[in-house]
Amino acid sequence: MMQLLAFLTGGDSKIEAIRAVMSEGSVVKTLVVLVDRQQGGREQLEEAGYDVITCFTIRELLDFYREEGTITKEKHLGCLNYLENN
Repeated sequence: MMQLLAFLTGGDSKIEAIRAVMSEGSVVKTLVVLVDRQQGGREQLEEAGYDVITCFTIRELLDFYREEGTITKEKHLGCLNYLENN
């Protein structure tokens, strides 16, 4: 069994990669995602029948950066607003 490690926005490019791997005879059941940008990709992949393991979500990282003082409150809110609207 093969696991793919990726960033996740949408699922289209991951599904293309899975198809390419499977066309060579491998079986893909699970994707390990480093950062889920929470823009529908996880749901798309799960609907296609794949298990998705996420290390971090973008919101978790943004919250961490804000708590650590790496980004300002304004930048944090701006990023969250962008995610909500895109």
